[in-house]
Amino acid sequence: KRLVAVDIQTDRFSAMAALTWRSESQTRSRSSPASNRLAVSSRSCAFREWESMGTWTLGSKTVNPDISDKITSRYKNSVKAAEESRRDVFVPVDRAELDSTLKKAGVDSVGSIRWDSVLSGVDWSKRLQFLHDHAKTGKYTEKYGTDGVYEGEFLHGMRHGQGRHEFRGEVFEGEWKWDMRHGLGKLSLNDGTVITGDWEAGKQHGFITIVDPQGLIVFEGEFRRGKRHGLGRQLFERGDMYDGCWCDGRLHDRGVYYFTNGDKLLGMWKHGVYDGVGVFHYADGSVSRRTYSEGRLMSVQDYESSSQRFGKNLHRESMLRHTMDDNFPREIFMLDKV
Repeated sequence: KRLVAVDIQTDRFSAMAALTWRSESQTRSRSSPASNRLAVSSRSCAFREWESMGTWTLGSKTVNPDISDKITSRYKNSVKAAEESRRDVFVPVDRAELDSTLKKAGVDSVGSIRWDSVLSGVDWSKRLQFLHDHAKTGKYTEKYGTDGVYEGEFLHGMRHGQGRHEFRGEVFEGEWKWDMRHGLGKLSLNDGTVITGDWEAGKQHGFITIVDPQGLIVFEGEFRRGKRHGLGRQLFERGDMYDGCWCDGRLHDRGVYYFTNGDKLLGMWKHGVYDGVGVFHYADGSVSRRTYSEGRLMSVQDYESSSQRFGKNLHRESMLRHTMDDNFPREIFMLDKV
């Protein structure tokens, strides 16, 4: 158990003695003789003990310096015993148990020096007492009215370990850590979608598989902090599919985009928009090489099957010109004969 050392200030007792005598003298001056005698007699025993310790006076006279020391020595054990009795209600603290709990949570031991500073505080003792009285450790069932229920393991009143959590139609079955989803788990949503994979600090983090209500895998890949991040394959509602890199939930870097009409784009993305070189393979067999910058088309170069090579490269500046402009590529659009 941690006990705060009792430090008795000697000057406090001196001040208390002086104030007590000043109060008594004022009371006697205002009260009747009978009440004065009663007030004096009620404390006469204590005053005689103080007088026996040495001479003392009020006002301009100096109090004997040994009085405070003798009072401190006389009542020190009583004060210390009272403090120990008050602290007996606090829960004993076992450093080994605390280190073991932190180790299970993935935290290294803080060391004896750090524990000394933490455990000596009164706030810490009060919080530990509250946890001892109210927190639960082990397997329990916790209900949330008509909204849901949790059945599983607890550690110091928090969901920690294996458990099943049902809340307003959503069900999560898996691992918990300090009251948050952490580890392998399976989340079933209201619409029938099922999310299976790794969780960290309450969010999807790691390899995740998402299955829609019809049983189709709509996503399979990596997540980071609740967003698609890394390699992953996404099947969109309209039927398109993307297979490539993601960053913070958006298409990013290299990837292949499959359109529902049979076209295919091998290209580059930057935070969800075309950026860089992309090659379109159309369903009819034609090929077009294009360059994008932050979603804007900068150049186009189509592949000519007759010559089996790419034709003239069209740039954004020339394509934006008026058709009557001399620098407009009229031959590409077969306007040179018009």
